[in-house]
Amino acid sequence: MPEKSHPDKSKTPVESTSDTGTQKHTESFFEKTEVFGKDRNIIVFGETGAGKSSIIRMLSDPKDSENIPISNRPVGCTRQYTDYIITLDGEDYTIWDTAGLNEGKAGTVPADVALGHLRRLVETLGSATGISLLVYCIRWSRYRKILRENYDLFSGIICSGVIPTVVVITGLEHQESMEAWWEKNRGELKGMEFFDHACITAAKGKKNVYEEEYEESIAKLRVLIRKNCLEHAWKIKSEKEGSWLRHVLVSVENYGEHRKDPTGHLVKAFHSFKQGASHVVQAVRDWGSGTSDSTSHPAPERPTC
Repeated sequence: MPEKSHPDKSKTPVESTSDTGTQKHTESFFEKTEVFGKDRNIIVFGETGAGKSSIIRMLSDPKDSENIPISNRPVGCTRQYTDYIITLDGEDYTIWDTAGLNEGKAGTVPADVALGHLRRLVETLGSATGISLLVYCIRWSRYRKILRENYDLFSGIICSGVIPTVVVITGLEHQESMEAWWEKNRGELKGMEFFDHACITAAKGKKNVYEEEYEESIAKLRVLIRKNCLEHAWKIKSEKEGSWLRHVLVSVENYGEHRKDPTGHLVKAFHSFKQGASHVVQAVRDWGSGTSDSTSHPAPERPTC
């Protein structure tokens, strides 16, 4: 599973391998544009409990990090998506925390709804300043097919495989060398291609036993963002918005059929908003409509979780 060249060094976008049913569409829905400062949007996605909120805290100013909720429970804290301004070496970025993709019906946010929030976030940002980087957060224990499906559905289909994606592997505090994990296990991330990676721990542990590894991990995350989130973003072409929405719907439907054992809630979500609709695009918009807290706030209210 090779890492891809940075988009500044190669014009070849990330593409999922052909066995997923998510090969990059020949029609281009996104266009590249220049952005600066906090207009650079970074979306962090992944399963509940992977450490998404934790890595945002690690990247934040210590005086602000306590306002970013984290949870050790099997249900997440983030209900839709929340944005935070982070500053690295004098440069501002907007980083988006998102709901976990695997909570099921009993979770804070059911998986199908969480995917809908991600789709809507991409549509919102893609129609405004654009998206500069995707960060896929994985807490490693063993390979599970949901890891591949989350990648395919969000990076490959919703984002059309064109937005640079990096991976952060968490939960490696027990490893003798966190970085050695990558060389030994990178092949387990079957069919997923990333521009870069960071192998970290997102917790100091009891009595700060892993504090050294934690501080090392903060440095790794800062380098990862500074290196891969440059002054570029990908926006949805205004004239292609309807085509993109239709493409997302059809591609997820085809993906579920191709996999033969599709992800239940994630794929069913796209089938559900299709039923009873006279037009596919309107069905997608109806499903993604609703109130969203998407305004920037450096110190959001801490939810109960």
